[in-house]
Amino acid sequence: MLGLLALACVLPVALIAGAVIAHDYQRERNQLIENTVMTSRSMIRQVDQVFAGVETSLSVLETSPALFDPDRSRFHARATAMLNKQLGRNIRLTDVDGKQLVDTLSPYGAPPLPHADTVQITKLRMTHAAVISDLFPGTTDSPPIVAVAIPVIQDGEHLYNISSGLLPAVFSNLLAQQELPVERVAAIIDSSGTIVARTKDNDKFLGTKASPDLLSALRTRPEGFVNGKTLDGVAVVAGFSQSQVTGWTTVVAIPVDVLTRDLHRQLLLLVVGTGLVLLVGLSLARMIGGRIIRANRGLIAPAFALGEGKPIDVPKFGVREADEVGEALAKASERLLATQHKANHDNLTALPNRGLFYEVVARQMRTAARNKSTLSLLFIDLDGFKKINDQFGHAAGDEILRQVAARFGQLLRASDTSSRLGGDEFAVALSDTEVERAEIVAKKIVEGLSVPYMINSQLLHISASIGIAVYGGGDMSVETLVRAADDAMYVAKASGKARAHVSTVS
Repeated sequence: MLGLLALACVLPVALIAGAVIAHDYQRERNQLIENTVMTSRSMIRQVDQVFAGVETSLSVLETSPALFDPDRSRFHARATAMLNKQLGRNIRLTDVDGKQLVDTLSPYGAPPLPHADTVQITKLRMTHAAVISDLFPGTTDSPPIVAVAIPVIQDGEHLYNISSGLLPAVFSNLLAQQELPVERVAAIIDSSGTIVARTKDNDKFLGTKASPDLLSALRTRPEGFVNGKTLDGVAVVAGFSQSQVTGWTTVVAIPVDVLTRDLHRQLLLLVVGTGLVLLVGLSLARMIGGRIIRANRGLIAPAFALGEGKPIDVPKFGVREADEVGEALAKASERLLATQHKANHDNLTALPNRGLFYEVVARQMRTAARNKSTLSLLFIDLDGFKKINDQFGHAAGDEILRQVAARFGQLLRASDTSSRLGGDEFAVALSDTEVERAEIVAKKIVEGLSVPYMINSQLLHISASIGIAVYGGGDMSVETLVRAADDAMYVAKASGKARAHVSTVS
């Protein structure tokens, strides 16, 4: 009977462990794939930064007086010096039709070099805006290149083009800096789908089109992952991200056999570890007597509740050791709850403090993004509070802050969260609340906090300026949302106080 009882205790744990193993396997696989997407997203940002840096350097040359000097030797010298500060192979000045005027690859006055990218010249002439080319053939004695070009416009007239050529080695170096695991394959692809750099067999695949599986996926979405094969026939799962600025794409691929090998290794370790734990647990359980089993099972629920930070009630088991553990759990629960409350709440007003408020808002922002709902945040600053503090003392000021906190309980819904951020600054999070409703609540708070306060038999008056910021989804941090509401509050205060203002940041 004791063996059956021990088995009955361990069996639920074994079933849960099995479910955890299956879940952990899928979670690890999804995490590895998601990591490739995140890495690709980071890499494409770095590619965009390379182009932006070159474009900035060219913009500096655009303002050089030497550009308009008939003798452009000074411009040639200035451009040559600029090359030392950026990644470009050369800097080239042409007229609007692409005729070369200066090229740092040649001494000033030398015959012009051939230039293969006529598409770039056409785009510059049509758009009069900066252009980033795809990979195109260089001269007969040079590798393919990528060009960044900007127009020189004066008094509304397109006069010249300034461009800089980048060798594929620039992008190969960028890939090398990522220090990816050796099994993974990463590549940078231009907007036409041509490979500009690759971590493996770069010379072999430079200038060829990317795999059809990837190109097909790019036609449907700018970011994600795709199952397919590389150009050398390796089955992979690849995460990719396309720049919305240039149309270039970065991709990081994990071979399927590597992905499954690593996951199977982790799964095996997890299974073996879980099996050993269960075996030890079963052996120990069979050694425990009936009363001890009953007492220990009675301690499970309080222990879980303690781990979750909930109040616990431990009964008496009639077993000295178990009762001592129960008393220790009860005391630990009391101290934990007291410590949690003190750490997360303002001592003066008992409202949630800034740390707890930020956690609540972060959770509500995730819920709003998932449910496609709206979260409104109010940043409240008390008008006239400093004057009362100075005139009647800090005790009077503290009492006003306590009464303000009490009024929030009367003015807000039970689902709303109010917080004292510090000093005379408060904040309120209104879940599932559109901006129109938030303005109504803000007006209600302004009116409610403007009612006089009875302090030491005196009626004292304050008001409130409120900034409103609204989150409706997207990539925004809690700090950004609070800052937007804070800025809007200052607008309300500058507009006359005792009012609310809605931030334009969303």
